[in-house]
Amino acid sequence: MKKKTKSRLSDVLFITVCLLICGLSLYYFFTDLNRSISRNDRSIALIYLKRKITQRKFSDSVVWDRLQNGSLLYNEDIIRTDMDSVAIMDFTSHVKVELDENTMIQIFEDDEGALKFRVSGGNFTIDTSESAQKVKIDLGASSVIELDAGSKMSALSDGGKNSFVIHEGTGSIVSNDGTAEYIKSGESVKMDASGKKQVLPVSVANLDSNEKFLSFDDDEKIIDFKFAFSDAGSSSEDENKKIILETSSDKDFNNIIEKIEVKDKNEAAVKAKDGKLYYRVYLEDKIEEAYEGKIAVTSVKEPSLLSPADKSIYSSVDVLPKINFKWDVDEYCDFSRLEIYDKNDINHPVVSKDVAGHSALITDLNAGSFFWKITPHYAIDDIGFGEPTASYDFKIFKEDINVNPVASLPRDQSDLYLTKKENQVLFLWTSDIKESDYKLTLSKSDSFGASDIIYSSQLEQTQTTLPFSIDTLPEGKYFWYVTRIDEAKKEYNSEVSSFSVHEYVPQKTDSVFPPDGYRVESKRLSTVQFIWRLGDEIKNRNVSNIIELSRDENFTQIAGEIRTDYTSYTGIKLAEGNYYWRVKAFDKDNSLMLDNTSVKNIYVIKELAKPFITVPRDNSVHNMSDVKSIKIAWNPVNEADYYKVKIYDVNDKLLSESGDVKKQSVDLLVPGAEPARTLKYKCTVQAFSTEKAKEPSRASAVSECMFMVENARRVALTSPQDNTVFDGLNVLRNPVSFTWNEDSTSKKTQFILTKVNSNGTSTVVSRIDNPRNRLTFKRLSAGSYRWTVKATSVNGTDLSPEKNFAFTITSIEQLATAKLLSPENSLLIGPEFLKNTRKILFSWDDVEGATDYIFALYKKNENGTLTRVMQKKTKSTLYWFTDFSILDVGEFEWHVTAYAHARDGFEERRSETAVNRFTISFDLPDTVKTKDPGRMYGE
Repeated sequence: MKKKTKSRLSDVLFITVCLLICGLSLYYFFTDLNRSISRNDRSIALIYLKRKITQRKFSDSVVWDRLQNGSLLYNEDIIRTDMDSVAIMDFTSHVKVELDENTMIQIFEDDEGALKFRVSGGNFTIDTSESAQKVKIDLGASSVIELDAGSKMSALSDGGKNSFVIHEGTGSIVSNDGTAEYIKSGESVKMDASGKKQVLPVSVANLDSNEKFLSFDDDEKIIDFKFAFSDAGSSSEDENKKIILETSSDKDFNNIIEKIEVKDKNEAAVKAKDGKLYYRVYLEDKIEEAYEGKIAVTSVKEPSLLSPADKSIYSSVDVLPKINFKWDVDEYCDFSRLEIYDKNDINHPVVSKDVAGHSALITDLNAGSFFWKITPHYAIDDIGFGEPTASYDFKIFKEDINVNPVASLPRDQSDLYLTKKENQVLFLWTSDIKESDYKLTLSKSDSFGASDIIYSSQLEQTQTTLPFSIDTLPEGKYFWYVTRIDEAKKEYNSEVSSFSVHEYVPQKTDSVFPPDGYRVESKRLSTVQFIWRLGDEIKNRNVSNIIELSRDENFTQIAGEIRTDYTSYTGIKLAEGNYYWRVKAFDKDNSLMLDNTSVKNIYVIKELAKPFITVPRDNSVHNMSDVKSIKIAWNPVNEADYYKVKIYDVNDKLLSESGDVKKQSVDLLVPGAEPARTLKYKCTVQAFSTEKAKEPSRASAVSECMFMVENARRVALTSPQDNTVFDGLNVLRNPVSFTWNEDSTSKKTQFILTKVNSNGTSTVVSRIDNPRNRLTFKRLSAGSYRWTVKATSVNGTDLSPEKNFAFTITSIEQLATAKLLSPENSLLIGPEFLKNTRKILFSWDDVEGATDYIFALYKKNENGTLTRVMQKKTKSTLYWFTDFSILDVGEFEWHVTAYAHARDGFEERRSETAVNRFTISFDLPDTVKTKDPGRMYGE
């Protein structure tokens, strides 16, 4: 059969053409992109970004570049600024142009170096005060502005409406026919799209039309306005009129903030907050000739030092450290003056450097103690240098170095095990001097004779790996050292290290821990980690292990089997007795046994008996006023090696102890009591057995007894005990009793009960002065409580408890939901039902704990809501309903809610409402059948 290749060939040709077109498109795109980024012709200016984003487009490209600070500008470049951005162009002819936000301008330079600017909108300022040439400004009207050398002007171009003011020097407006109109300093001119111009009668002489101020605090900035009359735009009568100064938050002056009227003086002042403030100045009745401008007040963030941090320490070895000083300043900062002082001469900085960025790398500081600071400089608003930062300290110290390298691996006199297979052996050394070359020498003898050298090679790193096997490096002792070679080819040798080579013998499967004959208490057996290792022949296979435990050595009485995929196991539990254990290794793929460990014996023994304290007797009382010793004695414990004896106060604070008592008695010091005080102490004795080769350390349970030292006594809180938990339902039924013991000499007492709120604060529930030593509170709500009894003695001594007691009342669980029995759910009540009975039995199971129930009957409306038909409270679990007159056809629900009430009617708890449904429906018959009445009377 002939294959159809024509269609397939067409597809291949089509795909090839498409790929070729795509490739050419990408080529021309990247060619244009690269041309946008780089230029080979002469630059005419630098641009400095004061704030945010500024973009540039070459005249022969459609791509906009995002400019970086200090980017070069070229002839016919188009520059635009983004919202809230500020940029300054510094031309080679010393002309400076500052661009405000949302400004677009194209720059031109002819063959003679004359500059021309074409403005498409925005605010800008041109300064030729340091230039020897005039510049031309095309605002899009039919005239061009020529600004003379040594002058300064600011201008606004907005939708064909242009205005400018000459602040310094002179300028002129040149029409298309070549005629020029002279404009002098202080005059403000408005021009429309047709070139029609209007010289404003009054302007602001001391501010640019787009003036910027910096604020270094939160206070309002006071802005001074100085007004100037134009000779061309005003008359002698105008100078007698009021000057109106208005400020607004928007450029259309829809929201006037302040209006100032000035007469007989040519100045005014306004307050400006952080942000933009628009203003206009006009003579009364001449608002159409208003001079407009904008003031931008920007808060300047406080400069801060970043690195090196305060109290930093730098160390140097053989070269001076390179320290990168970093700080953070506001974006309006032109440059920062970095000053570094030696603490021994705080009047003369060792470094003083003006930095345009935010960091400077200093490499020539010697060892010593220094501090550094920066002072920001702001060109805007002629501020100059601002306040310097606080200084940060740092130190540079020179370390003592070891010129000789130090051999690390293989360690001196270590053992190295090799197999027939080649292994990579790591040789590692250290050196305090990094910029060096090294030579590693390995020898069969410590004399390093030429015939004994195994390896010698020059290296650049401080480590290398060499391939060896037991055949290439036979068993024996070897020696090695490292030589450091400096730039002058001088050599420094390390100490000679040695290692011994052995042939590696494959390991067999065997147990590691516990050893044979190990003894351990039954309660601690679960913490013993059983460990074994797999033989080299099977350790890389897919192995499953079974731990076998038996009461006999032949494993006929198996006590347990545990399967694991690991080579250790923790958690074995066995009763007291003698056991044997081993591990079998199986192949998980075919369940064949691969190997097993040897059998080892383990004894599970009982724990040490608890000592019985014979002296002092429990709850005995001892009269003591000063620190005295008290004898503690107990009966001996079999297999115990030593005992620990401790005495605590009632708050479990350790007062005295003896940790290595070999006998059955010891004397310990305890504090005596103050007058009219009784102190209670707890004595503990615990027996220990020391760790042995095949038996871990053992400890008995702690034996305790209480005794008292009488002389003075604090109030003792007795009930409820600290951290007692009460059942919430039981608290509703039985009052909580608070009891405490107090000294008969107590003069004043106060009971305080507080509840801890969910946010951690406390609310006082009760505060009772001088109560008896027993109080009861009924029906406390669920939550956390604290209680105490504050007490003072006759002489003012504080007898309050050492700590407050806490208790918790749990939340009350709801009653169980009643189980509804009759009528069954979704019962249909119709003619057949009512033919047999005229009443409905509602019944349910008794709910444990319930004292009564609320039975309610509801009818379901068409919109799904319920209308209650009747409701009854009952103690019974059934209710006979007989009044069908209150029912109608439709769907009904009957609800039962169980309640538990106290005898006084207080609701203790309730259940969720149980719900069942039934429907009453009467379908009309198809034919009405009447009963034959028989023969009527009169027939």
